Amino acid sequence: MDVSLPRRIRSLPPMIRAIGLRGIRQWLQLQTLMDSKHPVKPHYYLFTIATLPEKLGQGVGGSLMKPMTDRFDKQNVGAYLENSRTANLPFYHRHGFEVTEEIQLPNDGPPMWLMWREPRSI
Repeated sequence: MDVSLPRRIRSLPPMIRAIGLRGIRQWLQLQTLMDSKHPVKPHYYLFTIATLPEKLGQGVGGSLMKPMTDRFDKQNVGAYLENSRTANLPFYHRHGFEVTEEIQLPNDGPPMWLMWREPRSI
C-alpha cells in the first residue's frame, strides 16, 4: 500500500496522542518494515476485519469476507493481508489466503503472518 507523505503527516498527531512520542519511533520502524514486505503487483489490500467477541463463530466474519473474495475473483486480482493472531489463521485459510511469510515484529512485538490469496476461477 502506497500511502502518500501528506497522509502520513496528517496521521501523526492522532498517533502521538495514542502512543506518545516514545512510541512514534517504534511505529515508524514497524511501518517501514511492513512497507518493505507489501507486494508490488496489483492486488487488494485487506486492512482490517473484526468481529465482536460474542459474535465469534456465528459466521459474521465470513459474511464480511465473502463479498470481497467474490470481487477479487470476478476481477481476477489477488489479495494481501497481514495477520497478527494465530487464532485467525484458520479463518483466513478457509477464505483462500496462504501464509507467504512469518515475521517477528521489532521490540519484542508479536509475530505477524503475511498472507496472499490468488483469485479463483468463477
